[in-house]
Amino acid sequence: MSSLGRCSRNASAARLRGATHPAKLVVGGLVKLVDEADLDAACIFVVAPSTVIHARYLCVKLRAQLPNLKIAIGLWSATENITQAAERLRDSGANEVVTTIADAVEQLAIIMQILHNEAEAYDNLLQEVFFHPGLALPQSDPTPKENFQR
Repeated sequence: MSSLGRCSRNASAARLRGATHPAKLVVGGLVKLVDEADLDAACIFVVAPSTVIHARYLCVKLRAQLPNLKIAIGLWSATENITQAAERLRDSGANEVVTTIADAVEQLAIIMQILHNEAEAYDNLLQEVFFHPGLALPQSDPTPKENFQR
């Protein structure tokens, strides 16, 4: 199963928030769901019978289509080679790899805070550039022009 999470920006994402989608759903379908919902973050949960290979494949496809997407992968049933699996998943584009739900919640909170800070910094930059008090915007002439041509 995979679960897709979001720091909500639009109504279409509401149907994906906290939703789970079976691993049987074609990867292209999952990528399309994430793309259409304009998600900031996605969680991929790996549970039997899924494997790390499936998660890596989905991660590669998500990263290729949505390079700014934050991706966290939960390896819930992993007992062996966790370090190697985590390394391979990060090489495939995952931002975080966790092994417990508590770690997933913590990492997603960090990711959401980073996204919030990035959005706030962008808003501040826009304010500085477009509404800088030292910049004088051109004034329009309130008097009508006699020779105005269309």
